[in-house]
Amino acid sequence: MVNWKNILSLMVLTTGCVESFDFMVENQGPGIAIESQISDVSYAETLEYPSDGRYFEVILRHTSDVTNKHDEVISNAIVKLQDDSGANWVYSEMSPGYYVLFDKGFKALDDKKYKLTVQISETESYESSWEQLPSEAPKMGEINFREDEIQKYVIELREQKIKTIPGVYAGIELPKTDQTTFFYRWDFEPTWIFTAALASIATNNKICWATNKLYLSEDELFIDNVGGYTKDLVFIEVAENERILTELSILVKQYVVSEGYYYFWDELKKQTNRGSVFDAPPYNLRSNFNSLQEDGKRVSGYFGVVREQAKRWYFNRQDLSYYTEDFAYRYCTASEYPGAECFNCTAYGNGIATTVRPKWWGR
Repeated sequence: MVNWKNILSLMVLTTGCVESFDFMVENQGPGIAIESQISDVSYAETLEYPSDGRYFEVILRHTSDVTNKHDEVISNAIVKLQDDSGANWVYSEMSPGYYVLFDKGFKALDDKKYKLTVQISETESYESSWEQLPSEAPKMGEINFREDEIQKYVIELREQKIKTIPGVYAGIELPKTDQTTFFYRWDFEPTWIFTAALASIATNNKICWATNKLYLSEDELFIDNVGGYTKDLVFIEVAENERILTELSILVKQYVVSEGYYYFWDELKKQTNRGSVFDAPPYNLRSNFNSLQEDGKRVSGYFGVVREQAKRWYFNRQDLSYYTEDFAYRYCTASEYPGAECFNCTAYGNGIATTVRPKWWGR
């Protein structure tokens, strides 16, 4: 009997997740972490990407010397954005530690500077430096792909082996520039169709649209002052990847960021992607936040003001130059006791699945 959920779980372990290590940073004391960014694109404009829309948000956590995992969130804070003309916007706490700026029309403007203030209690407040939009970048290039393969470690029969993995690199065309240096960051929002192989086409649980925040969750950074070529962004495995069997859609978001914000993300990636326990120990990330008290806690995080563009890209196995088997159908039909995913797409175990088609879906 083939257990579909176990197969999906194994795939998660072998498709690029980064192992998390506990670590101790001596003599640092407790601190706070602030995740925050605004851009020159409003919520209303993000609907036109097309997407479900994006509000600006701030995430607050306490940090400690004990671990780099499961930090305690900070609730009941007052989070305020202001510009250099005196205008103010207050974020609303939607869930513990998660604050949202519910303004469908707000976006960063070229002639304004912005700073973020976080008041945790009557005696504890932090504020960022004044930040503004970086130089305007060329129009975002087209998204395309090229077939390739990579070598990676996999676990087979409890042994670690090097295996050749076929796949495609999704890439972006970088327009030629006038030798102006641009600091780029890209992130990805994937959605895919999952089909229950043995469900009747007449039922409403045959086809689902699925998401998983862990899939393609690693951002890409790059510095460019030339352009005129295609930059690889993310590798998508082809073999036994149910996400490409019917259709995969990725919202590729491109940010042009300040030099300081770029190197914050660069340092963050180097710390979270340490490849060995013998690597250099983690260190404090750069931050543009300061305590308004002399005895304030150390702060990790950076308030970024960025230029944002996005394109939606679709891909499936029919786009390849070679045939790829519908392995999900094979697993379901070959099993004496098929899993629930074979009959009901909402039972899909490798993400959150819904039978509600996104309004923006379609090539």
